[in-house]
Amino acid sequence: MKKVASLLLAILMMLSLLAACSGDPATSTAPSSNPSAPASSKPAESDAPVEEDNRFTPDENGEYSIKFPLAEDKVTFSMWVSAPSAGANMVTENDSKVFQKLEALTNVHIEFEHPTLGEEITKFNLMMSSQMYSDTISATPAYYVGGLDKFIDDEVIIPLESYGEYMRNYSALRSQQELSFLSTVTAAGHIPGMFQFRVPSQPSWQGPIIRDDLLGDIGYSKSPDDIKTVADWEEVLGLFKSYSDDIIPYLWPASLNGYNPYFLAPFGLYTGMGPGFFQFSGTIHYIPYEDSFKDYLELMSDWYNKGYFDSEFFNRDAVTTEAIVLKGEAGIATSYKAWYDYANANTLGDGAHWTGIPAPVLNAGDKFNHAYALMTRLLYQGSLVSITVDCTESKIPIILEYFDYLYTDEGSLLANFGKEGETFDYDANGNIVLRDFITRNENGMSFNQMINEYAMFQKFAFRYNWLRTETSISEDAKTIYKKWEANYGDDVTELPAVSVSVDRSNEYANLYNELDTYVKEYAIKVISGALNLETSWTEYKANLENMKVQTVIEIQQEALSAFYSRDTSVGMDWMN
Repeated sequence: MKKVASLLLAILMMLSLLAACSGDPATSTAPSSNPSAPASSKPAESDAPVEEDNRFTPDENGEYSIKFPLAEDKVTFSMWVSAPSAGANMVTENDSKVFQKLEALTNVHIEFEHPTLGEEITKFNLMMSSQMYSDTISATPAYYVGGLDKFIDDEVIIPLESYGEYMRNYSALRSQQELSFLSTVTAAGHIPGMFQFRVPSQPSWQGPIIRDDLLGDIGYSKSPDDIKTVADWEEVLGLFKSYSDDIIPYLWPASLNGYNPYFLAPFGLYTGMGPGFFQFSGTIHYIPYEDSFKDYLELMSDWYNKGYFDSEFFNRDAVTTEAIVLKGEAGIATSYKAWYDYANANTLGDGAHWTGIPAPVLNAGDKFNHAYALMTRLLYQGSLVSITVDCTESKIPIILEYFDYLYTDEGSLLANFGKEGETFDYDANGNIVLRDFITRNENGMSFNQMINEYAMFQKFAFRYNWLRTETSISEDAKTIYKKWEANYGDDVTELPAVSVSVDRSNEYANLYNELDTYVKEYAIKVISGALNLETSWTEYKANLENMKVQTVIEIQQEALSAFYSRDTSVGMDWMN
């Protein structure tokens, strides 16, 4: 496809040169109408202004211009993407007011192809096996089992590094942060598509909350802000346990099984929402293989035995967990910012109130210098729009500029908030205020449903402004992250989302899946008391060795080293 494009480009350049040499017979070859003018004088220049090509010169805001419409004749491309939010007044994303406005601006129409809700992965795999692809795919890298390089090598998606000039604003944004820059290039040095970016970087959006209205009743005289260490937590959990058998002292976050990031981190084990890896000075560590993982299990087993947290912690989902919170049957729980106000407004009990408390450290004065759980400073986000091999070559520049617009100030404003005077207004201080029908819909539509209909949902590639989620929450909710991050250091090291090499992906997947299943079962058995930690630990470590844990760590180490060796000049040739 690229060879054909290069040939066409060469032919066009030759034709342009021939035209320039032959000139316009009406001007350059006719004798001058001015008899005193020398015969060799240049033809008179047209009075029409010459349009300067400033596509590669950023404006005062550092943005690159895009000329609209993108095509004189309507251009249509297809996109595979998950269906609109359940319950929204939409059949496809074409019912979104933002995509309608984008079509009017760009003269580009998208034919959305939506899998049935809940069957996205199954339908994605069916599309892969059929080898009949939509022009574009909007999904997360998790869909691409084996890594994005594998799907490039298998000729499913097109590497885009040779199309850098059509995604200038995207490239300028991704180059602002090293980890984000490296995260948008594959291990093999390809640009697999355009990723969503979160601007500005977002503080913690989830953390622990406590029923501060009950602290006096249970006999705790200090402030919630003083609950900073594991020992502080243990003291408060003991008081809740003594206070009432109807209250679960600590409601374990849903879907975490035996891995709780808030209590792994105090033991130097930094993870996300499940078992995994972290790094110290570029060296990979596997959490369940570390000796301090035993200390974590010992603490959790002790607390479980004392009744400090939910006996059904490994079975809880988000629905049942939230129900327990709203019934007022938990002392300490977990909330995200957007749900915090709802919890305070709907928890049963006279004067029931929740407030945030710090993620605990092991010792007073300790600071977290590694990111974990839902704390990150990365601009890079997971949603990715890629272009498949079934897309017509001529459409690729148009598709890329279509999405590149969404990384500009103007395009990002439209994608995140809709249109001024229709969905939002500016207050006296210049702040964006979404209108009530978006934030408090009288027909019972949720904020997410209204955003999906009038703005752009996070499943697409654009410059996402997370501040839009704060237009309808209280000041208390907006600043609760300061409580959650009270024990965080100023500089936080993060483990990037690395991908193993294609030639080792199958080996890694098989080994890791077996390890992950075994470790989860072991952790739950130890915490719940079904298995003795002291008598089983040595055998557990030996089993990890036999299951080739060292090979899994080695493959991850290779991936991390390769990540930091990625070429950040990929796709940036247009700047030269």
